[in-house]
Amino acid sequence: MASSVQLSSGTGSATASGTMGQDAAAAASPTVVWGQRARKNWPALLAVLFLLAVAVIAFVPSLFGVADPLATTPRDAFLPPSRAYPFGTDDLGRDLLSRTIYG
Repeated sequence: MASSVQLSSGTGSATASGTMGQDAAAAASPTVVWGQRARKNWPALLAVLFLLAVAVIAFVPSLFGVADPLATTPRDAFLPPSRAYPFGTDDLGRDLLSRTIYG
């Protein structure tokens, strides 16, 4: 004689045997839980996205079209930040943004 006791909650229903209803199973999935936490803690989500962007730039710098970090152009030495050189140049005319990304 197997009897099934229904337990009711706000997200779905479950029986005493341990099976959960469709609603409770969907609400308990890791993706849904992560999404709910991310909406509540948006500064942490922004930090994770920033770290992912930095990691992608660090592992694949050639995708971002930066110049050769070792190429020297003496006539461009000590230039301040501009559109051509967002971080400026050093004493040998090397692009500091390229050197930062590759470094």
